Amino acid sequence: MTDAAKQTNDLRPVPHFVAEYQRLVTKLLDTHSLDEAMSLAVGGTYEKTGEAQANILVQYGLREDHSLVDIGCGSGRLSSALGRRLRRLYYLGTDIDLRLLQYAAGRAPANFRFLLHQQLSIPVEDASVDFIVFFSVFTHLFHEESYIYLQDAKRALRPGGTVKSVLPNDGATRPRVATTRKKVATPAVKFR
Repeated sequence: MTDAAKQTNDLRPVPHFVAEYQRLVTKLLDTHSLDEAMSLAVGGTYEKTGEAQANILVQYGLREDHSLVDIGCGSGRLSSALGRRLRRLYYLGTDIDLRLLQYAAGRAPANFRFLLHQQLSIPVEDASVDFIVFFSVFTHLFHEESYIYLQDAKRALRPGGTVKSVLPNDGATRPRVATTRKKVATPAVKFR
């Protein structure tokens, strides 16, 4: 049985993005030191990128009394950066690889939570969070899968909540940041 199959704990086929990413993480761990592998697994420049992501969120209004769900948190570059400045933040990081989550948990405040979650959903109650972030997630998914996530984000956000995503910019050195705020009467997620 593969690591991916063990982590799903059921008989459903392992989604393509789980198997692909777990192969990558295994290869990185086999060929690099732990810290280097964990940085490379989330694109490298661990500290610098984590601080940039945290700055974006604070710029868009993230406060210590907010709740945030980090979908695809990886090895915790965002949680590490947020943990240094917003220690009382309610933070839930999800990822598809247990090894990344264990590393992230070791670098974050004890009140930050991490969850192995391999489904295209946000594992929280309806209208319960202020921020949901998808940093470097949609590049690993089919368009239809990204849409499923965004639909569920609308369900999970409190009124006035914010979704943040970093989208590729056709090879440019700086990614575009997409933002939306939940409008209760709006039938679809819109980006401004």
